Amino acid sequence: MDELLSALEEIVVTVGDRQKTLARAAALIRSAGNYRWVGLYDVDHAGGLVRNVTWSGPGAPEHPTFPLTKGLTSAAIAQKQIVNVGEVTADPRYLRTFGTTRSEIIVPVFDADVKRRWHD
Repeated sequence: MDELLSALEEIVVTVGDRQKTLARAAALIRSAGNYRWVGLYDVDHAGGLVRNVTWSGPGAPEHPTFPLTKGLTSAAIAQKQIVNVGEVTADPRYLRTFGTTRSEIIVPVFDADVKRRWHD
């Protein structure tokens, strides 16, 4: 895990094209965990939207942009914690990504300033 975190840190601190940087990070996470698909999203609080920035896997998500109030990702953002669902079809919050998806884990990542505001 330390190796993965170090490699991710090296990727994200490198100055360059944001899209390419995040695509490299998604690919690294996917290969390190042997996941079928990894997506990275931006949260637009002012616009009330969550947007897919990039992914690594078999294709684009069915909902590349969705309201901040919908989906498992939105639950992870609102709760400020990981959401791990073993059977997505049984969870009414689930927004279908692929018809074959059975489980999802959403790990929200916040910048240091946001984290400090939430924990002060």
